[in-house]
Amino acid sequence: MSGFADYERYDALGLAELVRRKEVSPEDLLDAAIERVEARNPAVNAVVMPLYDYGRKAIADGLRDGPFRGVPFLLKDLGGWLAGVSVTRGSRFFADAPAALASHPAKGRPPRPGEVEKVTYATGQLGEKVTAADYILATQNAHRLGRQMAAFHATYDVLLTPALATLPPKLGWIDMMMDDVHEYWRRVFHFSPFTVCFNLTGQPAIVLPLARADAMPERTATGFPIAVQLVARHGDEATLFRLAAQLEKARPWFDRKPPVAM
Repeated sequence: MSGFADYERYDALGLAELVRRKEVSPEDLLDAAIERVEARNPAVNAVVMPLYDYGRKAIADGLRDGPFRGVPFLLKDLGGWLAGVSVTRGSRFFADAPAALASHPAKGRPPRPGEVEKVTYATGQLGEKVTAADYILATQNAHRLGRQMAAFHATYDVLLTPALATLPPKLGWIDMMMDDVHEYWRRVFHFSPFTVCFNLTGQPAIVLPLARADAMPERTATGFPIAVQLVARHGDEATLFRLAAQLEKARPWFDRKPPVAM
């Protein structure tokens, strides 16, 4: 990589500190980020809407002060609103959606088959069968889980769980274009049963890549990250940040990179 070759030696706060000390400019960081996207994105297809000119204009117009001033970042194409930019949510249904959804041509009607993934459409169809009684029962179950976790954290500061139940499956095993919606959700929760409950309780949780998988006969690649999840009591993000910082110092992972990033 040309330009600012040390770009990947820093995290976001480190890059911002370089900008603050005028050791590197926001333009240098943006050029370095663009160079890496252009080199690696053909293999991973992660950046679906390059907004390079938007970034350059933001710099030219003057960046606001803040802890990450001058640091380029990615914006998720799902609820990450940016003025004047359409957000498609990865769906044909929203492919032509303007920034103001009130003027979307599909306003007032549900999506049709083919406009969203098969699993999304089928899950929506299942949702139409949910009764008020079903909804109340589900809400009560979520509240009960929250009370149980509050009781747990009266004694313990942190709950430790695996992040995932298995190593990463092959691409395509969890496929939102599957015809069997029940099989899709069975696979999702077989793979990731540990994180969803804390979406329900509203507790802070953090996932840390503390280990790597050894070579396995059924896999050609090695070094898959194995992560753990730490969960704290409601509102206690500070404990998680302190503990995560100590664990990162003891078992650093900053220099671990997949082959595509080499």
